[in-house]
Amino acid sequence: MVIGRVKQSGYTFVELLIAVLVVSLVLVVGAGLLTQQSALNAAAYRANQQQISTEIADAMLFWAESNGQGQLPPPFSDATWTNAPVDPAGGTPDAAALLDVIDASGLLIDEVVTDGRNFEAVRVYQLVQDIEIDVPVFGVGGPTAEIWYDAGVIYTTACRQGDAACYPNPVSGIPGDSPVRTAANLLTWDVQGGDLAPYRFTNLKLQREWLDSTLERINIIRSDLRDYFQTLFLASPPDATVNLYPAPTNVGAPDLSGSDPLANDNCRDGWYALNSANVNVLALLGRDAAEYGSTLFGGAIEYCRDYDVGGVGGANTPPHN
Repeated sequence: MVIGRVKQSGYTFVELLIAVLVVSLVLVVGAGLLTQQSALNAAAYRANQQQISTEIADAMLFWAESNGQGQLPPPFSDATWTNAPVDPAGGTPDAAALLDVIDASGLLIDEVVTDGRNFEAVRVYQLVQDIEIDVPVFGVGGPTAEIWYDAGVIYTTACRQGDAACYPNPVSGIPGDSPVRTAANLLTWDVQGGDLAPYRFTNLKLQREWLDSTLERINIIRSDLRDYFQTLFLASPPDATVNLYPAPTNVGAPDLSGSDPLANDNCRDGWYALNSANVNVLALLGRDAAEYGSTLFGGAIEYCRDYDVGGVGGANTPPHN
């Protein structure tokens, strides 16, 4: 009797072991790829949010120069939004103007007040105003001028609008995990918790540019006044003591002569606002009052025709400074 081989069915232990190892290897590699892809997606999300915050800040700086008298816009809060970069409804002329600038930059309003995705994590804008700094008026050394600037920061939170746990935060009153930014912690402040990296910006550069342009106007006026004085001085008698710097001569012009320099910022003849309609000093110099009579910040450039530091020079006596 011949007994043939029995045909084996199924898998051997070795084959099953190999299959398990292969599946495990696939799972490990797949998990690594998923982790890597998730990290890449998170990095792309953070970079995109940072870019949007940068573009919002640029729009705010443009608005400050063209609409805000050099100041950054305040954060917007109402019954729905807290510390949003802008009123999404454009409820005021300033908000509408800022929305126009943002729209011109290509941003969508959803991207400005939230992360622009279905998750709708809100974006926060914090502003510290009126930070004082002294800057040289005429280069290095010499007199200084006080200017005030604003410091803003924009960042995306991990907080959804309407989430009572974080909107607003019960401690800071601002959506998300980060603290309130103030003048005291300006240099040390940073985001916390799930809030994304912030974009910091200021209008200091704009303020300094406006100061430089204002000083340029003042230097032009000062040079014109010297030329005006010198022309009259050369045509005057050698012993003349009259003040040859121009006083306003038009109808209704104020006469501020005889002032006490000790009580009038060292001026014996008053401070004439060169942008005033009844002060024609710039017209006497051949300059346009609308262009040269005001600072870029909107205030008047004022002129004293007899500057006497400490009041030691005597009333209306040379030299007239």
